[in-house]
Order: sequence, then C-alpha cells, then structure tokens
Amino acid sequence: MRHRVWQWLRRFGWAGFAVAGFVASLALGLIGWTIYGLGFWEALYRTIRLFAMDGEADGEVNGFLWAARFLAPMATVSGIIAVVFRVLYDGWSRWWAIHSRDHVVVLGGGPEAARIAVGFRKNGAVVCVGAVTPEEQIELRASRVRWMVAASEEQLKRILRRCTKVIITAPDDQEASSLTSKVQQWCKGQEPDPVVVTLVASRDVAVDWRHRGNDRVLCRSEQVARSVLRTCPPTDERGVCPPPVVLGDGRLAAELVARIFEGWQQPGESITVRSGGPQAARAHFVARGLGFSDSQASLALKYDDGPQGLGTLIWHDLPAGTHLAARLTREALSDWNASWLAFGKHSQYETAPARVYVAFYDDAVTLPVANAVKRSLGDDVMVVAVPKDDGLARHLRAAGVVCHPQEVMLCTPEELGRTTASEVAEELVAELGRWPDDAPSLFGRITRDADGLAVQKMQSEAVRAGVDVLAGHICEVARLVGFGITAAPLPMARVTVLTPTELADIAAALETRIPSSPEEVSLWERRTRLLELAGRLPALLNGAGRTLVRESGFQPDRIPPERLDELAQLAHLGFQKVARQTGNATGSEYATMAYRRLPPLVRSSNVAQVLDIPVKLALLGLTLAPRPEPERAVGVLAEYEFTAEDVELLAYQEHRRWAHFQMRNGRSSHNWNKPWDVLPDNVREYDRQVVRLIPLLLREVGLIMVEDVGRRAGLPDAPVLRPAEGTFWRIGEVHAERLAEPRSWHTESGDALRGEAGDWWVWSDDPKNRDGRSVKPEAFARTYRLIEGDSYERIGSVHARQVLARERVETDEGTAHAQPHDWVLTEGDATWPVSEKGFEKLYDSAPKAGRA
Repeated sequence: MRHRVWQWLRRFGWAGFAVAGFVASLALGLIGWTIYGLGFWEALYRTIRLFAMDGEADGEVNGFLWAARFLAPMATVSGIIAVVFRVLYDGWSRWWAIHSRDHVVVLGGGPEAARIAVGFRKNGAVVCVGAVTPEEQIELRASRVRWMVAASEEQLKRILRRCTKVIITAPDDQEASSLTSKVQQWCKGQEPDPVVVTLVASRDVAVDWRHRGNDRVLCRSEQVARSVLRTCPPTDERGVCPPPVVLGDGRLAAELVARIFEGWQQPGESITVRSGGPQAARAHFVARGLGFSDSQASLALKYDDGPQGLGTLIWHDLPAGTHLAARLTREALSDWNASWLAFGKHSQYETAPARVYVAFYDDAVTLPVANAVKRSLGDDVMVVAVPKDDGLARHLRAAGVVCHPQEVMLCTPEELGRTTASEVAEELVAELGRWPDDAPSLFGRITRDADGLAVQKMQSEAVRAGVDVLAGHICEVARLVGFGITAAPLPMARVTVLTPTELADIAAALETRIPSSPEEVSLWERRTRLLELAGRLPALLNGAGRTLVRESGFQPDRIPPERLDELAQLAHLGFQKVARQTGNATGSEYATMAYRRLPPLVRSSNVAQVLDIPVKLALLGLTLAPRPEPERAVGVLAEYEFTAEDVELLAYQEHRRWAHFQMRNGRSSHNWNKPWDVLPDNVREYDRQVVRLIPLLLREVGLIMVEDVGRRAGLPDAPVLRPAEGTFWRIGEVHAERLAEPRSWHTESGDALRGEAGDWWVWSDDPKNRDGRSVKPEAFARTYRLIEGDSYERIGSVHARQVLARERVETDEGTAHAQPHDWVLTEGDATWPVSEKGFEKLYDSAPKAGRA
C-alpha cells in the first residue's frame, strides 16, 4: 500500500492533494454556511474567503464549517507548494541535464520520443527535450527521465556536452534534419564524440543524408522492416521454403518487399516475392523502386528473371475482406507446392512454412487479416503481424500469429544501437555456420542451436572476439582495396563480381587484422577461408543492409555481370556432359533437362558456380587478363593451364562451395552433401568438370587466367588429397542360409572364391544382382540381424577405401582383385573387395537414423 501511494505521488504530485483539498473544502464550506441559513451565493462567497483564512462565524461553529476552516487553507498551501515544486523541479531538471555525464539525449519531441527515452532509461541517465503529451509526461516522470519542454540553443549545447548518444525524433523531417545539422556541428570535436541517430519518415530524406556520409539517419519504415526481417527471416535454412508473401497497403509493406530482395537475394541469383494489397498501394511500391510486369518504374525487379537474377515480384490485388487474404495466400502456396512436388526428390528434403508478413496502415485491418490467414492455413505458414503498437494485439491476436509492433521494433536501445560492425558480425556468424563441418572455421568450432543455426551469443569467447575484430575492420579493409561500404539503396546492377586480385588484396588485408586461427587450421585453410569470406563479402553486406561499391568505377578484367546467365547455361551443359560420361552417377533428374526448364534454385546454383571462379583463381595465385587477339599474341602474358593437381585441389574446394550453397538454401540433407574424404570418384568427377570448364567460360567473355607471380611464389603448402576413404555403414536387407557343403562362387571381376560348410550364403532380392556370396559365421554374427525367416538386416560399419588401380586383395575365401574404382573393405582382420556399383547400393557414409 505504501508503495502504491508513493507511485501515485510520483505520478500526480502534490497537485492532486491541492485539487482534492479544494473540492472537499468547497463542499464542506457550502454545507456549513448553509446550515446558518445563508443563501447559496452568500454561502459560496464566504466559502471562498475560507481559502484566505477568513472564516469568522457568529455563534457555535458546526462540524462541517469547522472542517472547512482548516482544510481550505491547507488546500491553498498545497497548491502553492505544487506550483513551487514544479518550478523547482523544472529548474532542477534543467540543472541536472546540463551537468550530466555519460547520458543519452532524446531531442525533438517526435511521436516516439517518450518511449525511446523510457527504453534507454533502463541502461542509464536520459534527458528528454521536446513537447510530449500529458500521458507521456507522467510516464517520463515515473521512469525518472529528466524532461524539459524546451531549451535554448546555449542550454542544448551544454546538455549535449559529455553525452554518449543523441536520438533525434521530430514531428516532421524538416525539423529533424535541422536538428541533426545543428547537433553535429555542436558536437564536432567533442570528447567523447556522441553517436547521433535521427528518425525520419521519408526514405528519400534518409537516402540523401547517407549520400552525405551519414548512415545514422534512419527511415522509420526501413528500420522497422529490417528489424522484423532480422527477427523473422523470409527464408529458413532448416528446410526448403516457399516464396514469402507480404500483405499491406503502405510504405512499410513496400519496404518489407524491398528489404527481402536486397537482404536475402544472393548476388546473381533469383528469388520470388508475392505481394498483395489495394490497387492504390502499388504507388508505394513504385516509389520504392519496385517494378511490376506492366510498370515503367525501375527495372530493378522485373517480372521475368533477368540475366542478373534480379528477382520476380508478383502482385495480387487485395480488396477489403480478410477471407480474400487467406485465399490469396492459399493460391500462392498451391502454385509453389505444384512445382515442388514435380521435383522427383522432394521427399528427401525438409520443408519449412511459408512466411506471410501483414503490415496495413490500420491495425484494425492488420490483426484480422493475420488471424484469418493463420486460421485458414495453420502450420503451413508463419504469419508475422506488424501493427503500430500492441494495444489491439493483446486482445485479438490469434494463437500462432507472431506479433512485432512497430513501436518496439523502432524504439528499443538494441535496435537503435545497431551499427555496421554489429550487423556484419551477426551475418558473419551465420555465414560460418553455413559451411560444412569439414571446412574448419577461422576462429574455432562453430556452435549451432537445435535447429542447426549459428547464433552469435552461443559462440565461444574466442569465436565472438574474432568475429567482432573482423567486423570492426570491414570498412577499413574495403577502403584499402578501393571499395566503399554504404547504406544507400543498393544499385540496380547489384552483382558485384570481384576480381582474383581484389579478393587476394582483401584476404591479405584481413590476414593482418584478425586473430590467429586454432592450431588445427593450416596456413592453406586459413588463406582459403579468408578468400571465401572475401568472395561472400557482397552478399554478407547486403544481408546487413549495406552494399559494396567499387570506387574506381569500371573494372575491365572481371566477369561481366550482364553475362552471368549465359555462363551459367554453359556451366549446366558441362554438368550434363559429365553426367553422360559417368552414367549419371549422382542420379540427378536435371541431367537431361534444358537450362530454361530448371527450377530457379538450380539455375541459381549454376550462377553461384560462375561467381566463385575468381575465388578459385585467387586460391592458386592466378589473376585475370584480357584475352589477346591472335595477331597480337607476341609479348603478352601466357595463359595458365591447370595441372592435374590444380584440378583436384580446386575440385575439393568446389565441393565445399556447393555444399555451402545447399546448406544456405535449406538443403543440408542433400544426399551428396558429404565430406570430400568419403565422396566416390565418379561423383568427384562432377567437381573436376567444374574446374576444367573455367578456361572455356573465361574465354567466352574475353578473359584468360594468368599467373600472379608475386602471390604464386608465396603460396602455403596445399593439402594432400587422397582417394575416398573412411568409415561407412551397411544398409539394406538380404536373405541368408547356412551352407551344408562347400560352395564356389565368383566375384564381379571374375575371381573364384569358395565358401565352406557352416558358412552363411547371402543373396539379395535385386533382380539385377541375384548372385550370392559366402560369409564366415563370426563375420555374419557381427554384421547381420534377423528380421524374420531368412530375412536379415545389414548392420555395423566398416573401413573402406576406393582404389584407382587394379589391386590384389587376400580374403578369407581366397585371393580376389579390386578393379579401378572398386572399394576395399576392412573389418578387424577381414579384408574383401566390393565393386563400385555394389558399394553404392550396400554402404553409406552416414549411419542409418536411430542406430550407429
């Protein structure tokens, strides 16, 4: 009770006592004087005199008048005290604000000023200057925020002295920009130099500030969109995800769509986004630079996939009516499901629910639409509602709807405190988690959560420290190699193709600025990881809301972005060639499919393969040069030709890159997403073909690869790559019976072997391979488990290695020979060969789920 009274006093102060005393005194005085027989007006006059301590009465004073005679002066004194206290409080607040240290200043009186001030108050002292509503004044006082309705320029200068951060939010963008200019001028040369963050409504205003070098002027809708998508990404790395859907009618909906393209579309690749809203809402999308198939706006997003993979934006008219929103979303999912089910191996992959973002101007539309979509589609969708505040959501939000109020996404210290370094650090950790386990990290072991995702706060201290150092030097490194990093809108030609020389320069600059790697990371691996990181830098910066801009302008010795699609088609032809040569060793259904009929994800895989060419060349100390004309070939650098060792090494790197692509696109369960060490030779041939194709692709765009003599001389020792070898697990079921007498049999290579009486005779139901084989009783007991009758399950693991030349093998049944590409298996003292095709059917590099 005492605490509640004190809270009441803090909120309403002595002014409440003064008002209550005045009302009570007035009522008691009127009653008391009326008892004396006075009329109403005379009684009112004498009651008013009580407040000036003039309450003389003839005869005995009744109880009502007696109480009023004391209460009225007390009310007068209380009122005087309240006024004096307010004057003293304002003076004290002004004095405290001027003499504060290490405080945050919220300036301008914008719509979110009070909430921002209260949010920062949890972390330290806060001064708020600007007009706020009476309710917000009460909230500020309750949170002990020093609030001033106004201050002179001289007072503001003194308030800003020794502050650590200034948040500017004004009723209009003109006032916000004016305050920003003044504050920057006043704080110039100040120690400490405060961070100045400004919130504006117009994205164009924010963009102009960024072009002036200030990327801390934030557009409200842009900031909310980035925060929402960071919390609920439009894709899911745990599984294949349908295209996201955005429903809305204003700037925020357009910003959500734009940020999905800018932040989650990988360079050169193509994604699809569906959006729905009233016809009038299209103007916001056009203003944001988003084009449609029938629009003459920016060509940054075309209806058809462009050669630069700039994406597909599909618009749906959505008149009023929540049932129409649910139907639109269901139709979008049906279209995607039809194409996904047409993929022959779809059952091998996990799928994730489609993301549906709902952001209408009116919360009374946002919540009902979000609820209707969730109720209609259930677990097939993740619905993210973005209302202005959580007022309506507290009462109407349906179960399962994720709610991210704009005021929370915009006003928290965590969101307003984000910097280029902090956002890049998050992207770096996520990127490190997308590489396969056999690719060692620069900073040590990467920890993943239960969903297989790498989160910054879960990492070890060494990993976090290394990532923070690297992220903190990104801008400096970019400038050293001739690039700038900006938060301005991403350019239409967003595919930044770095040259091998630029990649090597970035890797060399990072090498001297980040901590040393763990002992198990060799010098070659460290350099490889740095080059791969440099190659992924444009995509990582896009994810952090930044873009890498080449300050030197046109770079002639690079792969032209506008020809990526053409080169990707040639890459697909190379894939088809090796598929024919190996009898489609990977079992791909795309081995005979034309490029234009490939799903978007598969086409993007070919583009990513082309974009990685500079990384591979930099790895060998090579660079690019213009292809000389035949008549001018004298005196120019000779074209470098890959050696067999080069091909094998780069194929090894290509397989890692391909696995990384699968993992970041929700296909970590791909059947060939395995370490290189256990990859069969015929599957490795696909990666070798990618490398052999590089010179042809470069010649198509007028380039050749040449030695960078200085860098090539200083290359660290490359890893020694061997034929496939490792632990493999038995799979499948067979039939078996005991031999009553000796039985001879032949291997696939023609070797004659013999089983003795008491051995087991094992055969399969495969109509193409009914030939049996004998197994010793001890080995049979370890490797087979009875199902029923004569049916047995193959269990346990073996050590296996693939041979590339004919090899003699001594088995328990006699002498056998392993032919090239066959496998030699060892278990204990037993050794035996298995043909390439037989091994593929009977063994797997991963244990069957549920058993080792």
